[in-house]
Amino acid sequence: MKKITFIAIANLYAFACMDFKISTELEQFDTLNFFYVDNCYSKEKGSISKELVEKLSEKIEMVKNGKNQKFFLYISNSLSPIYVSKPADSENALRTLSSGNTAYPIINMDKNLIREKLFGNEYTVAGKITFSFFLTEQFTKDKLVENGDFRLVEWLPLEAKKILATNNEVSVEIEIMYNNIHQSIKKEELETKLNYLQQNLSKITFKLTEVN
Repeated sequence: MKKITFIAIANLYAFACMDFKISTELEQFDTLNFFYVDNCYSKEKGSISKELVEKLSEKIEMVKNGKNQKFFLYISNSLSPIYVSKPADSENALRTLSSGNTAYPIINMDKNLIREKLFGNEYTVAGKITFSFFLTEQFTKDKLVENGDFRLVEWLPLEAKKILATNNEVSVEIEIMYNNIHQSIKKEELETKLNYLQQNLSKITFKLTEVN
């Protein structure tokens, strides 16, 4: 019996060592920079503004030459989203913005596709995870303000930290830039909702910016 117990313990130890070896062999990045763009068009509120596109371009330019980073750009368009994994390839993708014939995002589909891209290849992040969302006025009002639908702007970053972060000290920044050209969004309402979400989230911060 003692012999069997010893063998079982030895096997568990070997498995634990093997598991540790696998985890230490994962590719590790200092930062993750993820950009999500709601590119929908509506007759009432138009599409994403040129000013917001410029902000997006500036943000991508800031991380373009970053070392040891993981980069993702996702541009929604119903069933035909655009996905880019290299900053150098983002320029062509940005030309599709404000085209005037793009469809409303399908949140569940976007979330599943993003999860597949973000978590499909095993890697870890040791420094900082940044999610930047660039949203039209229509999407911000309909989803975030009126329906409180934070599946993309909250759940996804939280999941990224849980799966990718090497430890609890890895910080997560969630930045939301949105259009409010027709002034249909009360920033105070949106801030209240985001502050409520942030209350019990350690090492996670929200940044809200209105761009017109």
